[in-house]
Amino acid sequence: MTRSVRRDVAALLQATRQHAFLATVDGDQPSCRVVAPFVDDDLNIWIVTFRESRKVVQIEQNPRICLSFLEIPGYTREANVYGQAVIVAAAGEKQRIWTIAEDNLRRYFPEGPDSENFCLLRVRVDRVEWRQGPISQFQVYRPRHRAAQ
Repeated sequence: MTRSVRRDVAALLQATRQHAFLATVDGDQPSCRVVAPFVDDDLNIWIVTFRESRKVVQIEQNPRICLSFLEIPGYTREANVYGQAVIVAAAGEKQRIWTIAEDNLRRYFPEGPDSENFCLLRVRVDRVEWRQGPISQFQVYRPRHRAAQ
């Protein structure tokens, strides 16, 4: 698929990020919760969370995840992202995401991105299934992974 398709998918995720749900695996049971991921135009996805959260423990045990995005109200656009979550330790990446979202994050992490409890997850996207309307068929996007991922 073309770069423009990746940007279209990224735009859909950006527009619906406030209504996103992260599913992890807890043993043999799926576990789902609301998140607000950050998505850039190149379909890089980050989630900020507490280091001691259950989702981080679950990801350490099994990094396979699903992120579901939904347009509310209307329910006309949706996407499911399948991939793996990786815990990001790099201070530079943490600072970069903090700079993008500081207004939203400061109330949870008053010490900033250097806080011991500040945890950044990066989603390595394997596949995205999305649709642009309530009766449209799901389309599938599979990114080519760069060596740095």
